[in-house]
Amino acid sequence: LEDASDEILNGQTGISLTYYETQADADNGTNSITSPYTNIVNPQTIFVRATNDVTGCFVSTTATILLRVNPIPSPTAPMDLEECDDDNDGFASFDLEERTLEIIGGE
Repeated sequence: LEDASDEILNGQTGISLTYYETQADADNGTNSITSPYTNIVNPQTIFVRATNDVTGCFVSTTATILLRVNPIPSPTAPMDLEECDDDNDGFASFDLEERTLEIIGGE
C-alpha cells in the first residue's frame, strides 16, 4: 500500500497517510488496513486518508488507489541450448534470447 505514498503526497511533507477498505472508514478514521494487505476482490479500490501531522486536519475523499493483483507468471522450462566446441577450449557463445518466447509462453 505504501508504494503509492510518493505519488499521493507529490513531495509534500508533514502528512500521514492511512488506508481503508471503505469511504466511511476513511472519513471516520476507523478500521484502517496495514501492509502486507491481502485484497478481497480484484481489482479493489482502497481509500486513503491524509492527515496533517501538525493540525490534525484530514481529507479522505480525494484519493483512491485501484489495487489490481496480477497473476504470478508461469514460465515453462525451455529446450536445452546446445553448441559444438569446435576448438575444444571449453567455451561457447549462446544467444539466450532464442528461448525467450518459449519460456514466457505467450504471457
